[in-house]
Amino acid sequence: MELIEIIILIIVSAVIGAFGQILTDFDLGGFFTSALVGFLGAFLGIWISRNYDVPIFLPITFAGKTYPIIWCIIGSSVLVIGIGGIRKMFR
Repeated sequence: MELIEIIILIIVSAVIGAFGQILTDFDLGGFFTSALVGFLGAFLGIWISRNYDVPIFLPITFAGKTYPIIWCIIGSSVLVIGIGGIRKMFR
């Protein structure tokens, strides 16, 4: 993977993480936190879509691989809800 592909993937992850935080109305931090949440949420969303055999909505192809954007946003939202719940328990 080239440097430009990594940069684009980080930006797309940040946008997905930001959508996840907006949908749950919970803010975890800035750009890099959104990128991390989006990246981990993408893995969670892909896992959910594959294990429950649900249709893929709005797929994009990047560097020869297909990513289900809607499921990545859903995974990001689930991750943000989980992190938010854990943070509220320890306050």
